[in-house]
Order: sequence, then structure tokens, then C-alpha cells
Amino acid sequence: MEPYIESSNNDDSSLLLGIFANDANMHIGNVHLSQIKPYHSSCYFGVMLQKDFIEKGYAYEVTVWS
Repeated sequence: MEPYIESSNNDDSSLLLGIFANDANMHIGNVHLSQIKPYHSSCYFGVMLQKDFIEKGYAYEVTVWS
């Protein structure tokens, strides 16, 4: 996992963040911003969650608070 994180955060055009469940205190997924273009205020945005946490509102919370 660490090489993936390092390769995803190797420049200013991408950012990888973890998603953690407060009640379970565990890592449940990731948010990945890539092709960040500040001058256009745009980027690609992806959310990945563990299967047990899909359809429980986590992706919505991440999207609304990003």
C-alpha cells in the first residue's frame, strides 16, 4: 500500500486521502484527486470504499465536505 500512496502523492497534480469510520476507528477507503488544475478549478475525483461500507453515506459525506 505504501508504494501506491507514495506514487499517488508524488507531485502537485494529485492527492490521495484516507477515509476513516469514526465509530469503528478504522480505514475504510480512499479519496483520490488527480489531474488537479488550480487555474481551471478542476480535477478528477474518485472515491473507493470497502464493500461493507458502501451505501451507508460515506461517499456522500466525503463529497459534500471535500
